[in-house]
Amino acid sequence: MMNFEAESNNTLALANAVALGAPITGQLSSSSDVDYYKVAVSSGGNLTFSFDSPTNWSGDVFKLSLYNSAGLLLSQFKTGSDNSYTVGVAAADTYYIAVASGTYFSSYTFTSDQYVLTTSHIANS
Repeated sequence: MMNFEAESNNTLALANAVALGAPITGQLSSSSDVDYYKVAVSSGGNLTFSFDSPTNWSGDVFKLSLYNSAGLLLSQFKTGSDNSYTVGVAAADTYYIAVASGTYFSSYTFTSDQYVLTTSHIANS
């Protein structure tokens, strides 16, 4: 069963909760829309988020950002194709992933097609 994002999820406070390993399907409604997801990890380690893009472009169609529970930006990636990103996290916490259009000043690369986000965590040994 596939999970779908629930609007409004355009701030950290309104982020959709996602379970580790459970894919969630989302869709940007405009080039200024941002979708936030929150995922809880029980220890430090590596947090991986896999992004299944609806496009296979070399341009920056999507911007993916990882924040800690205080809202501090930890890492940011831009992509137009399927990719996985791994970021070391220091401790148990709730982390936030934002999915946005990679181009804020132009709708040239914007797509409203659905994407799929899946998270996983490997604890430090």
